[in-house]
Amino acid sequence: MLRFQKYALVLVLNLVFSLLAQGADFGPDFEDYIRNVMDKYKTPGVAVAVIGKDGVLYKQGFGYRDIEKKLPVTPRTLFAIGSTTKAFTAAATGILVDEGKVSFNRPVKQYMPTFALHDPVATERATLRDLLGHTTGLPRHDLMWYGSNWTRQELFDRLRFLQPSAAFGEKFQYNNLMFMTAGMLIQTLSGSTWEEFIKSRIFGPLGMSSSTLSTEESQKSDDFSLPYADAGPAGIVAMPFRDLTAIAPAGSINSNLEDMSRWVRLHLNQGRWNGKTLISETSITEAYKPHILTRKAGAPFPEFSDSYYGMAWGILDFRGHRMLSHDGGIDGFVANVSFMPDEGYGVVVLLNNTSISAQALAFHIWDRILNVAPSDWIERFKDTPSQPNPDPVFTPSDRPLDDFVGVYENPAYGKVTITAGHDQAPGADLIVVFNVITAPLRHTQNLEFSIPGVPQEAIRKISFGQNDNGKIVKLRWKLEASADPIEFTR
Repeated sequence: MLRFQKYALVLVLNLVFSLLAQGADFGPDFEDYIRNVMDKYKTPGVAVAVIGKDGVLYKQGFGYRDIEKKLPVTPRTLFAIGSTTKAFTAAATGILVDEGKVSFNRPVKQYMPTFALHDPVATERATLRDLLGHTTGLPRHDLMWYGSNWTRQELFDRLRFLQPSAAFGEKFQYNNLMFMTAGMLIQTLSGSTWEEFIKSRIFGPLGMSSSTLSTEESQKSDDFSLPYADAGPAGIVAMPFRDLTAIAPAGSINSNLEDMSRWVRLHLNQGRWNGKTLISETSITEAYKPHILTRKAGAPFPEFSDSYYGMAWGILDFRGHRMLSHDGGIDGFVANVSFMPDEGYGVVVLLNNTSISAQALAFHIWDRILNVAPSDWIERFKDTPSQPNPDPVFTPSDRPLDDFVGVYENPAYGKVTITAGHDQAPGADLIVVFNVITAPLRHTQNLEFSIPGVPQEAIRKISFGQNDNGKIVKLRWKLEASADPIEFTR
């Protein structure tokens, strides 16, 4: 009897939520809201879908995928989805778990003996759950790979030189390189590259025929969006596409509403698609289990419970409903994928400018699904304006500037080149070149220089060091906010 009552209650709750979602307002008022947001925040194009277990309830493109050519955004327009790629990598590992080739809870080193981090404890104990849950002790270290020419293997080989900023398992620290490592583990275990595995085991079965794994591939489509940025007085301008081949398992997928709706429906149906199991319910839902706390409940978002990270999914209660969510962002694009597995609905938001939060827009949509008065999530998510932090006082160097010129190297980050600046930039003492960074340096004091116009004091400062003979032999630059300055030597 109790069992029947519990079953009946579940049916009633599902019916109530279904009726709420069906009664959600996605008519002219909603579409006017989207257009007003686009105008206010200078966003050229937006794509939005609301998904149920059995199909798509709403999908619509707004604005332009190409401003100059006036090409509209459609449900088939490809956008870079950034870090929402991570859930595909996690699902791929779940498929391998189903096949008995790996465990979420055994050390990665058992399967990939060459895996090595700077911390020997992390090297020996880190599991797939730790890699996919951001608890290895490594901070982001994104500038180590962003804009570099290194291959995936070369990045992997340099992991052992990256300084951690926390003990293994101590806290959540987002790290793209660990998802790259998970992609390499997929190749080790399956004999297929990460790209081949995603195409054959996920894209193919789901019919995600438009989705691509590189920006080069997406630009061959007849319906793809350009990436855009707000260039201030110059207005909205198209940006170059960012090649993410080396770090692909962390963020290289390009997709559209039609394909991403299929992906969300896979999750809403516990790993089943068209009556067949693509990934077991056990493995797909393992990613939804809280692994590490990311944010305590409270101001400024009382609508949220404590927030956690599982494996490639953020986990929270939103207005009393369990939600899985993840943001994505890369040059000129932001995305959010979210769903409520207990209620059976999901939302996909894709944008071709980084001026607003895709997650904030998704929360507005969820408010409508839940039939509550929508909050102004976009304004609430806006960053607090930083306090002005003027440049330090620039002074002439007591040492000849040629003393600092040269190539400095770090085993993880690679090379920093310092050249004379007076011939290359007005007022510059030196020029620093590192991956995508080329910037002037001005002398401040002793052996310290600063990049003019950069508000963050830590990253703008470069300190040189000398040996016992007074020769300049190293520089220190805080390229990772959560770690000590990175030391480069020559």
